[in-house]
Amino acid sequence: MSRVTLVLGLALLLVEASVAVALIASGGRTEDPWVTIALAVTAGSAFVVSGLVALTLRPENRTGLYLAATGYVWFLAALAESDHSWLFTIGFVLGNLAWVPFTALVLAYPAGRLETRLDRAIPVVTALVLVGPSLIAALLDPTPALSCDDCPESAIAIADVSDAGDVLDAVATGAGLVLIAIVVTVLVRRWRAATAALRRVLWPVAGAGLATLLSIGLVAVTEQLDAVVGERAPVLEQFVELNDAYHGELVRLAKSDALTRAIANVVALPFASPGALLASQAALTREQEVLVVAQHQHRAMLEAVGAGHGARAEEIAREHARLAMLNLELVLGSESALERLPGAPLLRRVV
Repeated sequence: MSRVTLVLGLALLLVEASVAVALIASGGRTEDPWVTIALAVTAGSAFVVSGLVALTLRPENRTGLYLAATGYVWFLAALAESDHSWLFTIGFVLGNLAWVPFTALVLAYPAGRLETRLDRAIPVVTALVLVGPSLIAALLDPTPALSCDDCPESAIAIADVSDAGDVLDAVATGAGLVLIAIVVTVLVRRWRAATAALRRVLWPVAGAGLATLLSIGLVAVTEQLDAVVGERAPVLEQFVELNDAYHGELVRLAKSDALTRAIANVVALPFASPGALLASQAALTREQEVLVVAQHQHRAMLEAVGAGHGARAEEIAREHARLAMLNLELVLGSESALERLPGAPLLRRVV
């Protein structure tokens, strides 16, 4: 890479970062804008600078290209903070596109090449999953952004299908979770087949990539839970499925076979699985209250894990377990709820 290209690359980074800072700071839709700015600018700049350095040292290796592309495209998400309809629409449709070069980076490292057809297909499918549903939602729904009452309307809406955003978001989330599972499987197989020397080379990117992908899955499930709990009449069946998925993603994020086996043994016990008592909650008058508290704990635990605060995450998990005990007490105190509990006749005999 020539010096001129390097300077232009850094100048583009400066422009993108400045625009992102201005949009996030003035948008007013972020609870802690300066924290978001610090995280977004740091992450995007780290990818771009690392990519430019890699391209300078080894221009024939595409690892640097994927790194830089991830950083540059990362800043597109800030456009969704704009009050201008066209900028908002571009950010809404393309805001998650950074995960395309990131996926290519994780699969191509360290050689910088996507060796197999599957490796080459995954980034393409990722782009379709990330952009396709968002584009369709922006075309069919004038207000495609979920849980955002003050967001601008879509600049490209040609119809008014009010539920399009909800449905397409659920489709994109499901497809995204499947893609994450595929990429994680590919990386795990590659790791197991690698020699000890190659594992030392793979670990920095493969380890970070695995943690990031699993975190994305956990975030996606948490957001779906937010949407279900936020409804006036939450659909309990949806909450049960997403609750199980959340706890499963949390266990996988630990990347510990011993922990996975221990959790599997525990949830096999009566009333110990994440959704064991949820089916009975529909008969409780405090159902909505319990779901809201549970989801608040889900969100708080996700934030604690993301910030690396292990002690706080542990305390939240203990409070979450105490909430499960409260659920059991409420179910045992309600005849109608107890009738919906699997194995209730046996429980009555013991009690």
